[in-house]
Amino acid sequence: MSSNTVKLLDLLIRKRWVGGSTPSTGTMSHICRQPLLAESPQRTHMQRRVKPFRYEWQISLASRICLGYKDWERDFMRRPDHLPDFTDPPLDEVVLGVQFAPVQGYTSVHSMKVWDLFKAEFSKVQEHPVLEPQFETFGGTNVQAGPRIHVGTAPVGSRLWFLSEDENHLVQFQPDRFITNWRRQPNSQPYPRFEGLAEAFEVNLEKLARHIESDFGYQMDINQAEVAYINIIPVESFSEAGEWFEVWNGGAFEVEALNASFNEVVKGDDGKPFARLNHQIQSVFTADRKQRAYRLSLTFKGKPAGSDIGSAMAFLSTGRDAIVTHFGEVTTAEAQKRWGRVQ
Repeated sequence: MSSNTVKLLDLLIRKRWVGGSTPSTGTMSHICRQPLLAESPQRTHMQRRVKPFRYEWQISLASRICLGYKDWERDFMRRPDHLPDFTDPPLDEVVLGVQFAPVQGYTSVHSMKVWDLFKAEFSKVQEHPVLEPQFETFGGTNVQAGPRIHVGTAPVGSRLWFLSEDENHLVQFQPDRFITNWRRQPNSQPYPRFEGLAEAFEVNLEKLARHIESDFGYQMDINQAEVAYINIIPVESFSEAGEWFEVWNGGAFEVEALNASFNEVVKGDDGKPFARLNHQIQSVFTADRKQRAYRLSLTFKGKPAGSDIGSAMAFLSTGRDAIVTHFGEVTTAEAQKRWGRVQ
């Protein structure tokens, strides 16, 4: 299946087909014969309260695709109009990642072939300890900090980092995980926006999926996905939290350090939870250790609707919408004015 067809199916997979069934084929002619209902199985209350929501525009775009619209891919990757936007956001890092069933038969001997897939863009290599398998779970008595369970055998070998020459971008691989990071560096490279990162991530994930299917006879089975935005907000004093965050009501006392975390369980229209949105505010110092700062991290993690790449990308898109919307809700109007909010 071509990358363009995958993106089209990704665009349509979140709609209900008449009769509740999903088409068994991905051909353009079959898709265009299917009437769509204007509702999304995983349209959450966070998305419903933002108008107009992206799915309405997606259905319109799907209709234009079927009528022969040529620039659908460009429009699909554009930034949704309803999200807050800033000319100078405090964004320091963006993370997109998926977890999948471990590749059976993979050993560190195969790592050179994996690097060969990405070497043209990521010329530097580092080794790091593997990440343990993690699953977002719901229910039970422990509701603190997102309960997780570990299942199966931990992946062997190391986690490989493939870095771009300027180190703004990196790709992480281990036998059950694929992650991409954009990190702000002292150089002047601009943030490529989520749309650019997501497109590159999908291309690289498809490249990896083809490789492990060819070499190991393994079809990628994605079981978790996550998107995270990490913001660094320089401040003069940690007592200024009320100037930056709506969740802090201030107080006439000197704050030495601040560490606050809370989660929101995200449910689909069927009332079942499928993701967790974690908010974390920490008092830190800037990278050069010269100034106090707040680190605001927003992380959306959970299980996509399906185990394929298209479902994972739809999940990441939903997560980005939730994160950016919540960023606009937990930070103050005055702070957003400083960051140049334009909508």
